[in-house]
Amino acid sequence: MVIDATLGMGGHSEAMLQRFPDLHLIGIDRDEEALALAGSG
Repeated sequence: MVIDATLGMGGHSEAMLQRFPDLHLIGIDRDEEALALAGSG
């Protein structure tokens, strides 16, 4: 399990999920606009 506490636009999280497809990842960020962008992909 990984917690990405600076999700931003999700680039690092996406790379981790591509490398480890069975990874459980929780992404959080204080910027609601960044969360919306990360979830739109």
